[in-house]
Amino acid sequence: MGLEERVAFAQTKRNEVLESEDADAKEGVRAFAEKRAPVWQGR
Repeated sequence: MGLEERVAFAQTKRNEVLESEDADAKEGVRAFAEKRAPVWQGR
């Protein structure tokens, strides 16, 4: 896979993550404050 293909792939995956319900990271911050493991939705 060439550089341009890797960059395009990374951008695609980044967009998928940012559009997921877990992207806002509120659960991660809340779980940290409550001293518990986060419960990710995986969506």
